[in-house]
Amino acid sequence: MKDEAINKLCTNQPLSKDDFESLNHIFKEKLGNEKMFEQLSEGKSLGVFIRRATKMDKDSINDYFAEFINDANMNGMQIEFVQRLIDIIVEQGEINLEALMKGRAPFDRPKFFMLFGKDAQNKIFSVVRGINANAGESA
Repeated sequence: MKDEAINKLCTNQPLSKDDFESLNHIFKEKLGNEKMFEQLSEGKSLGVFIRRATKMDKDSINDYFAEFINDANMNGMQIEFVQRLIDIIVEQGEINLEALMKGRAPFDRPKFFMLFGKDAQNKIFSVVRGINANAGESA
């Protein structure tokens, strides 16, 4: 299924109201119903569900992190951690911010807050929040 809204989700572009309504119609009416979607999505939003099914474009996610990566003087462990974040986003369509903030799996070895200073943490949170937000309808 080649759809502009799905492409937006995979490349981390914001969805318009029309995009969101179109996807809802396709996934919750044409291909199934609300109950079926809820069972398949395991409680994830429609945008995240689609991202997980189609996988996100890694180049787009790398671009989203590019400014942070270019501005930060990171060591090998920090670079590896950011690459792991990118890989998780590509595969799962989002990052669980609570797990990241609290250093829970898969962010527990090494713990995020031990690797990065407060400014870098805030920049990473901002990037991740933006990526997560683009899985939903834009205002």
